[in-house]
Amino acid sequence: MGGRLYLKRPHPLLPEWIRKLEECGEISLSREQKAQILSMSRATIDQRLRPARITEKRRELSTTKPGTLLKRQIPVRIYTPWDEQQPNFLEIDLVAHCGETTTGNCLNTLTATDLATG
Repeated sequence: MGGRLYLKRPHPLLPEWIRKLEECGEISLSREQKAQILSMSRATIDQRLRPARITEKRRELSTTKPGTLLKRQIPVRIYTPWDEQQPNFLEIDLVAHCGETTTGNCLNTLTATDLATG
């Protein structure tokens, strides 16, 4: 998904994004335009962005390092047995939405999912 326009997940953030973009002078929307954007469903947004998606195969960008290097740098202690069926055992994923390059500013999302409850 890296570099592709995909707004199903950050859909709830649209009001804040629009406000910030207007504040910074990056966009200027009428009340009607803003209302239309904010009333769109996730599926409609995805459908509208489909033509703009990159369809060619390319190497994905990564801002994380695989392997044991990170495991040694991040202290993790488990004081209880790992039981995925009990609440409070999390899977955490950090994603950098950088577009075509990792230089400059980009949006990062951190998702923590409780394995038992989703």
